[in-house]
Amino acid sequence: MNRTLNWYNLFSKVYDLSTFGDRPYRQARQRAIQTLDLQEGDVVVDLFCGTGVNFPYIFPEIGPDGLLIGVDGSAGMLDKARRRAAQLGPDASRIRLLARDLRDIQPGFLEDVLPDGKTPKVLITLALGVFEAYETIFANLYDAMPNGTRFALMEVFAEKGARGAWLLDFVGQADVSRRVWEPLKARLSAYQEEWLPAHFWRFIKSSLVVASGVKER
Repeated sequence: MNRTLNWYNLFSKVYDLSTFGDRPYRQARQRAIQTLDLQEGDVVVDLFCGTGVNFPYIFPEIGPDGLLIGVDGSAGMLDKARRRAAQLGPDASRIRLLARDLRDIQPGFLEDVLPDGKTPKVLITLALGVFEAYETIFANLYDAMPNGTRFALMEVFAEKGARGAWLLDFVGQADVSRRVWEPLKARLSAYQEEWLPAHFWRFIKSSLVVASGVKER
């Protein structure tokens, strides 16, 4: 995993350029955020927040009393996220950035930063496919969050051996054939799943999945 972190620390320098302003993912990213049903005053946990691409979509929805917590394991990505947060103006103090090893989520995960009495909404974008143990990571995250937590996930998916999938695997240091939405489907209530076309180069045969639901048990 150190090799992956080193890659993302390096990749952070060109990540935003490499996605052409998030063009391939923008529609699915916005849809995933919509499924969180954001309200003023919400606390949103942006897991694997990367360079903070989600911040401009989330920040206006949660209002002056909301809190956005960006979590990532890469120092390089968090540095970029910090710069993006600063661009959102003086209210950027409502964005907290945390370095966490997300392979080791414990029962008290984030309880030191979550406001008392607030049930968070959790967003995971383009992340779980990096981890071979993605099922365990989500199970630990699920157990660490309070009842009523709403989850949303957005990931790119391609069948094993699909045309061009090797490039997505290389760039993301991931395995895009991992069916990372299935742990959510198995555990969440009011589960919803949507598939959108991936607007990648023609030679990459892939799709984007948006999955969401609520912890109620």
